[in-house]
Amino acid sequence: MILHKIKLYFILLSVFCIHFVYGFAVGVPSEFEHFPADSFPNILWRVGFWESRIDSTHRDTVFITLGRPATVDSLAIEVSDTIENIVSSKIIFTKNDTVDASKIERQQEYFVNILENNGYPFASCTTSIAVLSESDEKIGVLLKVLIDEGEKVFLERLEVQTDGKTKSSVIEHFMLFHSWQLYRRNDIEKATARLRKMRIVSVSSEPYPAMDANGRWTLVVKTKDIRTTTVSGLLGYAEDEISGDIEFSTRNFYGTGRIINFNLSAYESDRKIEITYREPFLMKSNISPQIGSKWTIKDSTYTKREHKLGVFIPLGYETDFYLGFLTDRTVPNSMGGSISDGESFGLEFSIRYSTLDDAVLPTNGIYLDGGATGQYLHFWGDENTIDFGSKGNSKILTALKWKLFTLWTEISCWGWIVPIMPEQSQWEYLGGWQNLRGYREDQFTGSRIVWGTIEPRFIPAAGVHIFPFADIGGYRDYEKWHTKFSYGGGIEYRYGAGVFSIEYGIGEGRNIKNGLIHFGLRMNL
Repeated sequence: MILHKIKLYFILLSVFCIHFVYGFAVGVPSEFEHFPADSFPNILWRVGFWESRIDSTHRDTVFITLGRPATVDSLAIEVSDTIENIVSSKIIFTKNDTVDASKIERQQEYFVNILENNGYPFASCTTSIAVLSESDEKIGVLLKVLIDEGEKVFLERLEVQTDGKTKSSVIEHFMLFHSWQLYRRNDIEKATARLRKMRIVSVSSEPYPAMDANGRWTLVVKTKDIRTTTVSGLLGYAEDEISGDIEFSTRNFYGTGRIINFNLSAYESDRKIEITYREPFLMKSNISPQIGSKWTIKDSTYTKREHKLGVFIPLGYETDFYLGFLTDRTVPNSMGGSISDGESFGLEFSIRYSTLDDAVLPTNGIYLDGGATGQYLHFWGDENTIDFGSKGNSKILTALKWKLFTLWTEISCWGWIVPIMPEQSQWEYLGGWQNLRGYREDQFTGSRIVWGTIEPRFIPAAGVHIFPFADIGGYRDYEKWHTKFSYGGGIEYRYGAGVFSIEYGIGEGRNIKNGLIHFGLRMNL
């Protein structure tokens, strides 16, 4: 009975607070005569006080007869033996609980949800109430829940209704669909999210089960092609230095889901050419092979050629595993200094997990990426050395949305595990729009690198992000660790297949008048 009194006090306090805010702050007269006459009974009836009524009101006073609470004496669930074990874990009512209408609605929702995620997309649930007993303190009722699970659905095929050239087989593989899979609503939602992240089609409506002309259960997916081929050119200027990129990218070559990326970049006297090709699936499996090559000319120091061949294997709707072979060849130029001829080859693997709502310009979710390599390293010059090498990398990106804002935080690290100090041609770079803004592109180099950023982003319109940022980076050279900071702001704009960004960064030793302008083309994570 004490619990009932506490609940009653809480309800009346809530009503008073609502009345006070609405009446005092907004300016509505405070007399209860101006409050809807049946408001109090409706609130109390929904939480089990069926006999409650308003006796009278006088200006700021209302006189209520509360009556006895209706409580659960008995709970009966009518359900078939097939699904009894499925729904038993979702019962939230217990004996002597007050008959709360919102709790009844929540109970029905729990039953329907768990059935929709266990093969019953047409499940329904109704509840009836009957009085069993009455005393001076309460009304005992029978809460009877009737569950109709409907037909159990195994999806035999996927029917793609496409407005465009994208092949149905591409949609099927990207959604990881297989014949005779049990219908599960959560899985369908995750498969749809995965398809959207591939950025080759838009999904017109949520997929739904239907029976085709041959009596087979079919998952119907309605899609529309989106623009996936872009040619972009970027140009930057700072302190008499001109830098630039040109990139060609397509993620759905002639509707086949094939990905082709070509990038040419020039910073100071450095040049990079990179090309990547990826198949969406191999024969009838969901394995996706990829091949890539990269040529780097590092001023007058060295020329490096890198090649990779690997496969992406989906471990789930949100997780992918990569396994590949990599090799590189380094040739010192005329002023190579300490750089030696070298070559390496080995294996690499990585695991990626993503719940981001968008792969290019996310507003909510988390992205995790971690991997490592095992390599044979051979250098020759003044000395002939052969080593086993291993390096690792990881990345964490979180996006947390609140109304028109999203908060980005990102931490990435890369570095050699053994040997700790390999040839400098095997080091990685830091600086520029991709990691440490406010510094020139690839300004710093080290055998180990770590960097992070925090960006509170304002989203005034879909596909437009305006943000300040604070970056921190560190790199390890032959002497020690060095730490660099920068800050600034920017804007990113979605133009179709990717996002174009303009950012102004201020690094150490610079003031607000002589910061660096960075242009970026974000295509994938």
